[in-house]
Amino acid sequence: PTGDALVFVSTDGQPLKYRAIAQVITRAGERAGIKKRIHPHLHRKSRITELVRRNYQESVIKEAMWGNLDTAMFKTYVKLSEKDIDAEFLERAGIAKKEEKEENNHLPRQCKYCFAMNAPTSKYCHMCTRPLTGEAANAVDNIEGALTLLAGRDEAALRSIVRRLIAEETANPSKE
Repeated sequence: PTGDALVFVSTDGQPLKYRAIAQVITRAGERAGIKKRIHPHLHRKSRITELVRRNYQESVIKEAMWGNLDTAMFKTYVKLSEKDIDAEFLERAGIAKKEEKEENNHLPRQCKYCFAMNAPTSKYCHMCTRPLTGEAANAVDNIEGALTLLAGRDEAALRSIVRRLIAEETANPSKE
């Protein structure tokens, strides 16, 4: 890439060298507690294997990754497990279906209200605190409904419930 097309740049606007990118990825892996050696090329292998698992055509992958349909590199990068191979044969034979899994569980969640990017597992936006999932939206609706009902009846009871909800959320942050 040249000019404005640069993806990874240093603080002074220069393209990052391979070693600098490798260092960033290695440190991120260490901070995340990943024991396996992490390096930029591993991401390339993982991405190509994932495209194969998702049934992308070989020619599309070759053109996107190498810009060349005649490349012999494809076989070097694709690493399917025995489980992947068995699952494909069983599915095509009509014996078993591939396990359903969340397709985008590794992608960040964008808030539809403030457009902030959030962690893939976030249920609420870190900027505007609005719900990011249907489950979180239902929880908010239920709480708002209960609070509205109580607000008309007993202010002391309302304050007590709010304190209890805050205490529960503080004690159990992963819970709705």
